[in-house]
Amino acid sequence: MTEHLWELKLEQIPLGWNDMYQDAIEKYPNGAEMNGSFVHPVDYHAQLLAYFHVYQAKAKSAYDKLQEKFDKKLLNTLVQYDMFLYSVIYEWVDDERDFSQFNSSDLDNQLKDSIYYVVKDDLLHMEPYKQLQLIQMNFDKI
Repeated sequence: MTEHLWELKLEQIPLGWNDMYQDAIEKYPNGAEMNGSFVHPVDYHAQLLAYFHVYQAKAKSAYDKLQEKFDKKLLNTLVQYDMFLYSVIYEWVDDERDFSQFNSSDLDNQLKDSIYYVVKDDLLHMEPYKQLQLIQMNFDKI
């Protein structure tokens, strides 16, 4: 049973914007200019996969090291990796996108915005992944 975000296989999670992705593969495989911005869903998809795999490996390594010996700095790093992975999954499953949101030039900074990690409501498409977060931010239970 999967217990952590870094144990998931992103490719097996349904892509929330699969129709737009498939359309882009067919019509705009090299991206397109839309309303003054360059958008590239195919590249966006590829970058999400790459980011997930890189941070998945980093998280696994940090977790394994923590099992051997506790280190506060490493724990903080692991939480940051967990937040980043959650952001990637959020972008992956988000089914309320429009074509203009696939500008991958600032994707790294977007993914480092951890706001979705601590939001507790209104993200029903993230419900299956909330329980896999390393830190459960539920202040209603205290």
